[in-house]
Amino acid sequence: MKRTKLPNAMVCAVVLLCVLPTALAAAVAAASSLPADSNLAAVLTKIAAVLTGRHAHTGLEWTAGSLAMVTFALACVYYGATRNTMIPALTFALFLAGSTDAIRGLLAAGDLADWPGGADTLALLWTAHRSAAAVALLVGIAVGSSRRPLVGSRSGAWLSLILAAATALLCYRLSVLATQVEPPQMIFPDSLLPRPYDLLPALLICAAGLLVARGPWRSAPSPFTHSVVIATVPLAAAQMLMASGAIEPFAAAFNAAHLVSLAGYLTVLAGLCLELIDTFAEQHATLDALKEAQDRLSDQAAKIVAANRELERTMAMRDAAEADRVQAERALVESERRLRAILDNAPAVISVKSLDGRYTLVNRRFEQIFEMDREQVEGRTDAQLFAAKMAEAYQEHDRLVKEAGAPMEFDETMLTDDGFRTYQSVKFPLYDARGNIYAICSIATDVTERRRAEEEIRRSNEELERFAYVASHDLQEPLRMVSSYTQLLAKRYAGRLDEDADDFIGFAVDGANRMHRLINDLLEYSRVGTRGRQLEPTDAEEVLQTVLADLQVAIEESGARVTHDPLPTVLADSTQLRQLLQNLIGNALKYRGERPPQVHVGCQRSGGDEWTISVRDNGIGIAPEHFDRIFQIFQRLHGRNEYSGTGIGLAVCKKIVERHGGRIWVESEPGRGSTFLFTIHGSEAAAYAS
Repeated sequence: MKRTKLPNAMVCAVVLLCVLPTALAAAVAAASSLPADSNLAAVLTKIAAVLTGRHAHTGLEWTAGSLAMVTFALACVYYGATRNTMIPALTFALFLAGSTDAIRGLLAAGDLADWPGGADTLALLWTAHRSAAAVALLVGIAVGSSRRPLVGSRSGAWLSLILAAATALLCYRLSVLATQVEPPQMIFPDSLLPRPYDLLPALLICAAGLLVARGPWRSAPSPFTHSVVIATVPLAAAQMLMASGAIEPFAAAFNAAHLVSLAGYLTVLAGLCLELIDTFAEQHATLDALKEAQDRLSDQAAKIVAANRELERTMAMRDAAEADRVQAERALVESERRLRAILDNAPAVISVKSLDGRYTLVNRRFEQIFEMDREQVEGRTDAQLFAAKMAEAYQEHDRLVKEAGAPMEFDETMLTDDGFRTYQSVKFPLYDARGNIYAICSIATDVTERRRAEEEIRRSNEELERFAYVASHDLQEPLRMVSSYTQLLAKRYAGRLDEDADDFIGFAVDGANRMHRLINDLLEYSRVGTRGRQLEPTDAEEVLQTVLADLQVAIEESGARVTHDPLPTVLADSTQLRQLLQNLIGNALKYRGERPPQVHVGCQRSGGDEWTISVRDNGIGIAPEHFDRIFQIFQRLHGRNEYSGTGIGLAVCKKIVERHGGRIWVESEPGRGSTFLFTIHGSEAAAYAS
């Protein structure tokens, strides 16, 4: 991917190069106020020795000139490769600034006292050179914005180099002449801005930076145009540093300004290098793509030859194909007639609607139910054919099917000659060859009588549950009395009667206790459907930890080892989920063999938002013929002397799972343990259920 700007690290480095020399110059200026024997004063004196002096100035000026010349040469190479006038037009200004820096370095290598103006002449040269470079940058923006090559690529590159050399010679000649005349006063030592004329180049440079940012960089962002924008910061900063503190030639502030401007040259050179790297990489990729296209073109030519031969054979087969087309059209007509016959003789109400809700097809049953001809229906919407409330319901169901992109079932009310009837409508989207939905099909069946029967069954079940609940409560009182008196009889007369009497009393106490447990289990079974709380997102992991804590004593007594997978958050009644897991894990601990129980609670996603949770043990196992029987109420596979219980636990589990919209089953072999599995919806189903 081609870059559009300089890396952030490079921008930060430019800012640091702007700040660091200025800070060093300020520190050197403040060194005179420190004690001469302090370490800081010694360090600052060394820094001043590096920053100040004619040799440091000459080195900075010639370094700047070299960077500018290399940058302009690379820009000419870039123009020769791309014929893009923007880069040589902008780098010409940098070349002008760098070459004049080298000229000043050359002229200032002598004694300034030989110049009529001395330091003022050097300040005038700096201001004039920087102003000329800023004007050249503005002109380069205007020329480069056209993006039209002025001449051919190769001749344009040489012409640019020749023009740059001529400009450099002209600047040198003018600079030499400037050193031989008396200049105006350029430096005002006692003023707030000792060199105010240096503000003009700073303003021109800032204006150029804004123009590049709002023009070339905005229209065609690249590392080079971004580098020009960033380079105006150190160049303008150098002008401000020169204007505010560069009174003495070759002093720390004077040379620091040259060092800051050097950061601007480096920034443009770095941006141009990145631009060249990206451009040449892009050209290399283009050449590879051209070669690949040429190879494909050769393949296509061979294919065209083969296609021509195939076309000749196709033309010979055209008459036969035409005959086949006519036959296919006849077959299509016959197929449409068969489809219409099937639709019109189907007992269901069938219709097809376009995505804007207009009927495009209805069958004869639809016409009979609503007493409308298909000519009256097709092309109209539900709002034009039915009562507002019914139409809104039909349209809402169509919208849900279109959003889901899958079949959905709805109970819809339809007004017929027999009054309002309930129809179970299966609606599903129809897709075109491109996989896009273009219509909604509806197949509706009259389920009025079935819904009435279901309602009767529901009411009957509710009454049966209420009966079981009331009956169980009414049995509790006499049972408590029988249990209390038989226990009292056993306590008072145990050992005082004969052995048969003790056995009889024991049988009575045991029977009363078992009857008490049976009634409690029956109550528990009846409460699954009547006392259940609303299903809500429940952390199954937390529920399992509670169950294991409740069964801790049984786990320790049996020497069992219980492990589990991470359990998800599910849509459940937390109390009933706890009861379900406790029954299954409790059975695994109860129906164990000679080995210590090994129980594992597993979990895996079944598909969509459904989870399958399993409880696997190494117990006595179950024969396959008893798989269905064990989930029926009061069904036991073992005698009470072998294993305690009432035979209701798994029936309660089945009822809890079914209340949660899942199913439960067992996988087992005698002597090899059992695995009880049940499905349950994940927490994401809560939003859909709402």
